Amino acid sequence: FAAVIRHMTKDAKNDSALPLLIHRAYQENDWKGITQFYANGGGPEWWGDLVMAHIIRCSEKWAAFDPEAVSRLSEDSYLKGWDVSLAQNQAFSCQYTPKGETPEGTSPQPGSQVPVLIMNGDADPIDPPDNMAGAKALWPNSLSLVAPYQGHSISDMNAISCWFSILDEFIQTGSAEGPHTDCLKNIQPTGFITTR
Repeated sequence: FAAVIRHMTKDAKNDSALPLLIHRAYQENDWKGITQFYANGGGPEWWGDLVMAHIIRCSEKWAAFDPEAVSRLSEDSYLKGWDVSLAQNQAFSCQYTPKGETPEGTSPQPGSQVPVLIMNGDADPIDPPDNMAGAKALWPNSLSLVAPYQGHSISDMNAISCWFSILDEFIQTGSAEGPHTDCLKNIQPTGFITTR
């Protein structure tokens, strides 16, 4: 149950239904909304079967999910059991995954003068905007933008159109300086669903 809820929060469009769906499941034993999400491809999150994803997670320090550290850091989380099981599964699969060559930790990450456009959703539970703190120091020609009311996956058509217009301008100009970002102000939260 917790894993499906976590997966639902990746896309902010689901946030408006969560209180009602949780209430129905708990109070009325009505799992229809949650099972419908699950049946439509929203099952429990798994980190994929791609070998490259496993190589990254098994070789690079930033991607490591040590089961003991995950257990300690998620002590009061409703996802503790799920997160620890994911970390344990990863640790198990790392025993059989080839290690990549990573010079990580031997020198600072190199910066770049190449223009970089960084886009986050402010409700992203996986890669929140705070993860990009320090990006400007690493990439001086970068621009960090945050879409209000958006999660890790973005399905709101206004937000998608906005992102695409900003991205198109970035690609066409080859610059992160001065793209038109006013459309971000027009993105609205979804209203909570409170009725049947």
